[in-house]
Amino acid sequence: MDLLKIAEAAFAKEKKEFPAFKSGDTITVAYRIAE
Repeated sequence: MDLLKIAEAAFAKEKKEFPAFKSGDTITVAYRIAE
């Protein structure tokens, strides 16, 4: 297995599932400011 496939497999495991939303829905967003 080459390095690219290993990296793709690692990122595929970390993929987060987001709930379905559409325009007009209220969502909460968390953020961090780095200076």
